[in-house]
Amino acid sequence: MKASDLPLGKRIRFRIFGRVYLEHRQHEGWSGSNPFYLVNCPEHGPYEDYPHGYREELRCPKCEDKPCDRNRVVGSQPRRQDMAA
Repeated sequence: MKASDLPLGKRIRFRIFGRVYLEHRQHEGWSGSNPFYLVNCPEHGPYEDYPHGYREELRCPKCEDKPCDRNRVVGSQPRRQDMAA
């Protein structure tokens, strides 16, 4: 998905925050659904991803292929218990 395909409100949030929620998806073999986001990597541009690991990090797949000092966590979502407080 490209940022230009988003509705106006989501395009504005994407430009301000660098990420925007798209939808929940459940793939074959998954026990539940995960939220998917459109995220902007400063080096590679927009990509779709879902939160990974305990810290629920969003990672650019192209940045992960580079040496350790190039790995980037482009954005992370608050954990559910942090949101309840």
